[in-house]
Amino acid sequence: MNVDVKPILSASLESAETAKTKNIIEMAFDFTAMKWLFSKGSTPKILERLETTFTGLGRLREQGEYDSMHEDFCSWFTQNIDRAQKKKQRASGAAIRKSSYGQAAKVIDIAAKVYVYYCALPSRETAQVLLPLLHGAVDNEIVNHLIRKFPDAG
Repeated sequence: MNVDVKPILSASLESAETAKTKNIIEMAFDFTAMKWLFSKGSTPKILERLETTFTGLGRLREQGEYDSMHEDFCSWFTQNIDRAQKKKQRASGAAIRKSSYGQAAKVIDIAAKVYVYYCALPSRETAQVLLPLLHGAVDNEIVNHLIRKFPDAG
């Protein structure tokens, strides 16, 4: 009995690549240090959306294309990811707040940097094309520092 192992090996390789990508995206999201800001159950949704978004990175070649993908992610994020509430807020019945555009941008900016720059994905060649298109992750602390450092620049 001859068994063709090529389909089995191909499926195993594909499964390993999928697992590698999922692990890198999860690590990249952890690297943002922002999990605690979002409501319970948000992490799987964010990871799934990052994975879906990053699958399309290989097709992007121009800044406008990358910016459009970035905008789509941030718009989805602000509509679908709630901020975590503190005990006092829950107890007082305070309204649940949606995440901000800046929080969404920081998540995708740092995750994309890890995925593309540090892990050279989706491929080394594509990563080289994507590197100049990536956005820098700038948060309020950085902006406030720059304002203090260069007060006359504004």
